[in-house]
Amino acid sequence: MPIHITPDGGGVVVPHEATDGVISFVEQSMEPRHLIGGHVHTRNDVWIYVLDGEVGARVGDEEAVAKRGEYLLKPRGIPHAMWNPGDTPNRFIEILTPGEGDGFFREPELNDEAWERHGIVWFDDWTDDLKKRYGLT
Repeated sequence: MPIHITPDGGGVVVPHEATDGVISFVEQSMEPRHLIGGHVHTRNDVWIYVLDGEVGARVGDEEAVAKRGEYLLKPRGIPHAMWNPGDTPNRFIEILTPGEGDGFFREPELNDEAWERHGIVWFDDWTDDLKKRYGLT
């Protein structure tokens, strides 16, 4: 197992191959007021660690906003959505267990087949409500 890992440039900081599939780390950012709508990860738990700005999330029936240095948990099998509630881009790391979920972030095109391949199921139930209440796009 390597002790020094060079990010791949596509957001994957620590690929699952470096941890025998146990865990992976993906660095991401969102533009201000951007919403990633309702979805469910059927194969991975996903932790968010906020590096800059804030990340809002609805997980099941709960909502929270994490600030720099804080974590959010999106457990597998639980519907969730996430957004940037701020007026500047945010930056965060998603920690996936098991780690094979990082393959989603390496997909050349995100479409229905890619989501299905990685066990991600999308739904639209919360989108309008979240956009309206938080001024999201």
